[in-house]
Amino acid sequence: MQKNVLPNLHDEPQEKTMPKKTTKKTSRKKERTDAKGRTVGQIKKELLDVLRKSMGIVVHACRKAGISRSTFYKYREDDPEFAAEVNSINEEAVDFVESELLKNIAKGDTTAQIFFLKTKGRHRGWTERVDMTHEIKQKIAFDPDDEAP
Repeated sequence: MQKNVLPNLHDEPQEKTMPKKTTKKTSRKKERTDAKGRTVGQIKKELLDVLRKSMGIVVHACRKAGISRSTFYKYREDDPEFAAEVNSINEEAVDFVESELLKNIAKGDTTAQIFFLKTKGRHRGWTERVDMTHEIKQKIAFDPDDEAP
């Protein structure tokens, strides 16, 4: 024989506890965008791309990216990663120009050869430095006990 398993009506009702739903409030700030709908991150990426294509010429890159030069310099000042990438792009431009200079030297371009020697050969005397000396023939009296003005 089975025992009656029905609840006793005289017992106090037990509260059923449901697991609480935990909802995390994530504060998602809407990123600011420009008139074209670009975020600052997207603008910086585009700016670096056009800066590379313009061989580091800031004014050309800013025009193509649609931002002011002052905004570019603010990004560079405030964002160390952006500044490092800008420096890298500038070094790439110098490397390119150096390689073109060396190609011209190899072709026998005398002007390129002289320029190279005046910049890279200074330690061997390839410079147009002018030494000037001037002799002053006047005695200067100095009294260590005088106070400075």
